[in-house]
Amino acid sequence: MVATDVNESRLDALNERFVPLAEEYGKKLYVINPITSEQSLYDFVMELTDGKGAEDVVASVPSAALMTEADTLMNENGMMVFFAGVPNGTMGALNLSNVYLHNAQYTGTSGLTIDDQAAVLKRAEEGVLSPGRMVAAIGGMNAGLDAIDGVINSSYPGKIVIFPQIENLPLMSLDELAEKLPNVAEKLGEGNVWTPEAEEALIESYWMPAE
Repeated sequence: MVATDVNESRLDALNERFVPLAEEYGKKLYVINPITSEQSLYDFVMELTDGKGAEDVVASVPSAALMTEADTLMNENGMMVFFAGVPNGTMGALNLSNVYLHNAQYTGTSGLTIDDQAAVLKRAEEGVLSPGRMVAAIGGMNAGLDAIDGVINSSYPGKIVIFPQIENLPLMSLDELAEKLPNVAEKLGEGNVWTPEAEEALIESYWMPAE
């Protein structure tokens, strides 16, 4: 697996939280910043795949230029997923010949059905999946606008969780918890990963139910 971004904080989070996870399952996750790397992303992917290209390519940035570039990384019978919305009328040059020559596929969705989504939720409940690894920041209800700004400005290398039952908790990254909320921080997983135990500690300590 290859993950690429130009945001170093996001790449640091990938290296810290997901590279070890991949290794636990006998997989290898490569993280590359195409701006600072001595090798282009295209050359990097082709070297890893013996010139065949990636079997699956997911473009999660709403940029026609980057989606076009991502298309060049795909195996001739691979799948390209445009997992980010672009405005109607956006144009990009894609090599569609492989669709009829080699069964390549292009999709604008994750391809999940309702049953698939239910299965994902079930696996999360059973502890097979770890959605907490995606959490990068938390806050209370009054921090909602700050959270929206954080998403717009890519201030955090992951998801922001707002707890509506906690009113005045300011928005903060998980890395800040050790200093600001030590009783919650001690419940984080290795690599400052959000856990159900951390969430329980947060709610028990800071939720003030209405009288």
